Amino acid sequence: MNKWNYPVALCSIVCLCSCQPQPDRLLNQKIDSQIQQGKKEVRIAEITDFVWDKMYIFAPYTAPAQVDRALGFEWQEYKSLGIESKDTDDLLVFVAHKMGDGRVVKFTKCQRSFGNFRFSQATNGYGYSPVQAVFAVSVKAQNKLLLAINEPKQNTFSVTDIIPEQPGIYNIEAWFLFTHPDRLTIKVFNTKTNQPVMMKYTKPQFPSTPDGWSERGTTLFPYRSQIMIQEGGWDRQYATRWELWQQQPNGTEQKLMETTRMVNGWER
Repeated sequence: MNKWNYPVALCSIVCLCSCQPQPDRLLNQKIDSQIQQGKKEVRIAEITDFVWDKMYIFAPYTAPAQVDRALGFEWQEYKSLGIESKDTDDLLVFVAHKMGDGRVVKFTKCQRSFGNFRFSQATNGYGYSPVQAVFAVSVKAQNKLLLAINEPKQNTFSVTDIIPEQPGIYNIEAWFLFTHPDRLTIKVFNTKTNQPVMMKYTKPQFPSTPDGWSERGTTLFPYRSQIMIQEGGWDRQYATRWELWQQQPNGTEQKLMETTRMVNGWER
């Protein structure tokens, strides 16, 4: 007859439960409280007390592969949350980047029966910065709608440091009227010599296509990626020109946008 070792069994159960990802219920309550107080805007950065640089919103039935693609890394815990098979919650995921790698620092479920997030232009899984994560509260709908209000209304192309104190790894973000889903390419040139700058991908799955497209070209869609500059160092800065190119249906490439900025090379 086998006998349970109750202390060991209890410890195993506790460890198993503690390893399961748990949503931040307090953050969900803060969002609900903002709506109940009649706030016209919900500013996510003002109700979070932890460090994050991107917030992602995933609607019900979002596939795990789509979540991983949006985050830029594999988040295995997502499969246990039930979002992909239920229509009751929106999922907010907060990511912090360090040394070029991203990790989930917090997430919360927001019940759609009270207030649900809607996107005016962004596709499911767009990463909002703390400045962008401002949502207008619609009072006309039966269920309060939270509408992103800081999304661009025209083509934009920006390059920002991931770690300002340790430059060399950069986030690229663009909004454009993409009319087809073909491959995108980032090209960087030294503006003094007009020679290409050495760079490499910092993620195994480097995004190479826009997050959406419309043949009519009437809707802005986002594209974002991340690269590392190899030339230079933290004590050597130089001017560069960044270009966004897209392959055309006929096989040629077309330059969509460009911007300039000073850069440093990455040092380990």
